[in-house]
This record gives sequence, C-alpha cells and structure tokens, in this order.
Amino acid sequence: MKDILYIIYGSRTGNSRSIAELTNRYAKQVALKTCLLEMKSMEFQLLDKIHNMLLIVSTHGEGDPPAVAMEFYNYLHDKKRKDLKQLNFSVLALGDSSYKDYCKTGKDLEKRLLQLGSKKILPVQECDVDFEEVARDWIKKAVEAHFHLIQADKQFPSTDFSFDFYVDSQNTKGEFQVRVKEKRNLCGSDSTKKTIHLAFSLEGVNKQYKPGDSLAIQCTNSRFLVDRLLRKLKFDGTHAIQNNGSIELLKESLIKHYELSLLTPVVLKKYASIANIEALNRIIASSKAIEEYCFNHDVLDMVSDFPVVIKPEQFLTVLRKLKPRLYSVASSYNVYPDEVHITLGVMEYNLKDRSHIGITSSYLSDRIEVGEMISVYIENNDSFRLPENTDLPIIMIGCGTGIAAYRSFLQERAATKSKGDNWLIFGERNSKTDFIYQDELVRYLESGILTSLETAFSRDQAEKIYVQDIILKQSVEIYNWMENRNATVYICGNKRTMAISIRKALMKVIAKEGKLSKEEVKNYVSKLKSEKRWQEDVY
Repeated sequence: MKDILYIIYGSRTGNSRSIAELTNRYAKQVALKTCLLEMKSMEFQLLDKIHNMLLIVSTHGEGDPPAVAMEFYNYLHDKKRKDLKQLNFSVLALGDSSYKDYCKTGKDLEKRLLQLGSKKILPVQECDVDFEEVARDWIKKAVEAHFHLIQADKQFPSTDFSFDFYVDSQNTKGEFQVRVKEKRNLCGSDSTKKTIHLAFSLEGVNKQYKPGDSLAIQCTNSRFLVDRLLRKLKFDGTHAIQNNGSIELLKESLIKHYELSLLTPVVLKKYASIANIEALNRIIASSKAIEEYCFNHDVLDMVSDFPVVIKPEQFLTVLRKLKPRLYSVASSYNVYPDEVHITLGVMEYNLKDRSHIGITSSYLSDRIEVGEMISVYIENNDSFRLPENTDLPIIMIGCGTGIAAYRSFLQERAATKSKGDNWLIFGERNSKTDFIYQDELVRYLESGILTSLETAFSRDQAEKIYVQDIILKQSVEIYNWMENRNATVYICGNKRTMAISIRKALMKVIAKEGKLSKEEVKNYVSKLKSEKRWQEDVY
C-alpha cells in the first residue's frame, strides 16, 4: 500500500466529496495509484496499513464532525488507538467562517494524527464556503507533495488538467420551486419581536423530509441595500462584470450572488489587506475585536466605516458568495405530506442610524407574499434525529425559533404513536406575546404526547429566568433521564448565547448528580455524543 494515495472524505452537503473526486481525478492524471474512500463506509482498520493519505472533511455547526464522519472521528480519538507512525497525511478542512469554531473537525483530526505519530506533509488548509479557489490550490500542492513521497525517483509530470468541480452544475442539491401557502405572525401585537410561521406547498413536488432536516431558502439581497452600497462605493450598477463565463450587470450580480448582510472575519481580513487603514488594522490584530465587529455589522457598515478607493472587480474578490439559508423543518411529513413548514425569527435592529435586517427576514417577511414561488431544497441533517427506538424518552431544550424542530419531533412522535416520553424546556421573553405555538403545545400536553412542558419567560418577572435556570432546578430528574432512562438530549437555538449557556448548565447537572470531575464530565458528554444521545442544531 506504500504506492497508493488514499483520498478519504467526510461530506454532509457534497462539497468535501466534490473536492475529493477532483483530487482523485488529478492524482490519476499524474499517474498515481489512488483509492477514494468515504469515511462513513470505509473499514477503519485500513488506516493501520495506509502510508499516504489526503483527508478532506467538513465541520457541522459549532465545531462538531458531520454525522457521516462521526465514527471515523471517534475511531481515531479512541484512547486505545495505537500509533500510526507509518502514515504521511495532509488535511483540507471545510467550514463556515460565520461560526466561531471554523473548520474545527479538520483541525482536530490533524492534531490527533500528530499525537498518533503520523507525519504532517502540508499544514491544514482551511476552506470557507467559497472553497473552490483555495481547494484547487491545495489539491495541486497536496498531490505533488505526496507524489514525491510515493515516487521519489520520478519527476512530477506537467499535464493539462481541467480543475472543474462537479457540485451544483446538475442541481445536485435537488433544488425545486414551492409556493408560499401560509404566512402568519406568531407573536402578539405588543411583542418586541416578530416570529413568522411559513407553510410551503409541496403539491406536484415529489419530495420528502424527516424531522431534524432543514429547508434551504435561496434568497436574494434587497435592491434598496444594494443601491446604498453602490452609492457609498461610487460604483455604476450597470457596470458589466464577468460571472462564471457570462456578462452580468454589477447591480444584478450583487443582488443575486454575493453576501452583503452577513460579515465574516475572512471578508473583513480580505478588505483590511486592501484598505490598509490603521483603525481597521487594529481590529484585525485582535480576534475578539474581529468577532465583536462582525457580530452586528454588515458589508455596507464595513465600507462606510473604512472607506477606500477600489474597483468593482477587486471588491467582488473580497466578498463571499451568497449561500442559501437553512431553517429547521417545523412539520412532520407524516402529518403534512403536501406541505413543509418553517419558523422565521425576523432579525432587525438599528445601528449607526440605519436599519439592519437579515437577508431571509427581508426576503420572506417583506418581499415575498402568499401565492408566490421561491426556490428551496431539503438539507438532510443526520446529526439531529429522533431515536430509532421510539420507546426511548427525549429531552428537548431550546429558545425562540429553536421550537421549530421540536414541533416537527412532536408531530412525528404523535403520528407514529411513539411510546417514549417527551420533555420540552422552552424559553422566550414574554408569555403573553412570545409563547409561539402555545395552543399546539398545550394540546400535546393535555393529550399526553408531551410528558412535561416547562417554560422560562425571562421578562415576565422582575428577576429574569432563563432555560438554564430550569435545567439546574430540574437537575435530579434530567440526570435520571440521561443516566437511567437512556434519554436523548437535544439543544436547538442561537449558537452564540443560548447554546453555550445550556451546555454549561447540563455539564453542571452531570457533574453534580454524577459526582464527576471536570474531565469525567467531558468524557460523559463525549460518550453521549458517540451514542447520538446528545444532539445539537444551533445557528
């Protein structure tokens, strides 16, 4: 096996697979023997015999391995795992820079392989959602580097090769059109926020989905935002640019293809390298400052705060491509075979004398009406699934629109007559205005589908109460469900605030009731995750 280059990938959305396939084609073009393997189906014992490996893997959510890579990840991290000193490797890590633990799975695997004595040939390469250019460069370097290890006596051949990815060219995501069937505000008129229930018709569309899946919404930027950006940059919206081999007007390209409402550290750093402005450089010098700035600023803020003379073509290289927004499915196919539902929290706030609104909030709340068609696809999420054994209990913990997935879970458990107990711990601001889906939840409680419904409405009383307070209050029973009843714990909601607080609270419960040390708690949670009894869907 010394003369074979193994290309191993773990892919949830198909990007890692497309990179691995292109890597495999290129390696064969330069006369290397290759073996292309998927993490979820390969024989892990093969790692003991491999001498050269290219590892390509994505990261799910807040730093977790995707479901398809979880067993591979756990196999390598087994404490009884023997050394892999014969192995030369290079890692390409995919992720989304809007998440704090960007590309973490790939970094974790690199660290673990080094601990096992393997030799790193190239430093881990991080790829954001705009992965194509970086991935092409890595493929060239990685294949050549490992070629010299495998065929040390030969010169690396020059070859004409087309580095084309086969990702979305044939609608690999399964994109389809749906009609907006229902759109209603779930919050009371006096609420300080707006949460919308949307139902889309699946009539005439042969598509199914499972609880835990997401609906990917193909959005566009508002023309109003694009016009303001063009004015600020002094760009002509009718300026012609190249886009995937065709000519397009700058304004239309910004509306359809580029991320404007979400600012990431990668974009800010790219812009800073061009602008060379002292105030911006000070931000770039601090990871905390970068995170704080990106948290509530958008691209228009960036170019307004740090103005620079730049050409349209150069500016577009700074931006990242516009990607679909994922929303947890809020319905069960067994209950609504001709519909799919989502729950949209409208994100809108004022900053620097300007209203900021999320792209999907603007798109679905203000620009799309009932009866109109939009483009979507189903995003499978095997990392957030109900237990296969329907007799087992579940604990669902979430705030705000995190209730969406649990609405799907409860509908499914009712439709399939599951016997397992269902415990929901839900948090919001005010019970009178923000208790979304209240009538449905009360009916589930009265019918016995919901075994327990506990709520934390933070602003109903002088002293604020949060979901984590409920968790700590119910410490004994939560631990009993986890330890003695094999319950699965679910966390769904905001990644920056809610998810962190809930994780900490649950770990306190485990430490207190299990009388475990900090290290033992960490191992306990890892075991739950490996058994798929601790699952998260955070955003």
